[in-house]
Amino acid sequence: IRKDIPQEITGNPRMALASTITPSSAGNETLDCAAASLFMKTGGTATINLSGMTEGQVIHLYVSATGSSYTITWAGGTYKWLYGEVPTPSATSGEYDLYIFEKVGGIIWSTLAGVYS
Repeated sequence: IRKDIPQEITGNPRMALASTITPSSAGNETLDCAAASLFMKTGGTATINLSGMTEGQVIHLYVSATGSSYTITWAGGTYKWLYGEVPTPSATSGEYDLYIFEKVGGIIWSTLAGVYS
């Protein structure tokens, strides 16, 4: 767990920042949504599984670009993406993609909310 970021935001323990997850070049990454709602990870080709996401829960995921193109496959539920298209992750080193997910009616409503540099 990063020590330079507050572990609790606005008094909500569900907003605790999960430890940084560094994916291998390919493979599954499971984010434990029962333990946290805010995640940060290093980009890389991977399947990301939002495990334990509950109805009405909102998840924020920051993914840092590594300077190379890669793909993310999303697992752990039925996803509906803004404009019906799964976004392409940023490839420029130093950029961060912010993904937001909200589970409503059993569907995970998903968006790439912004790219930060």
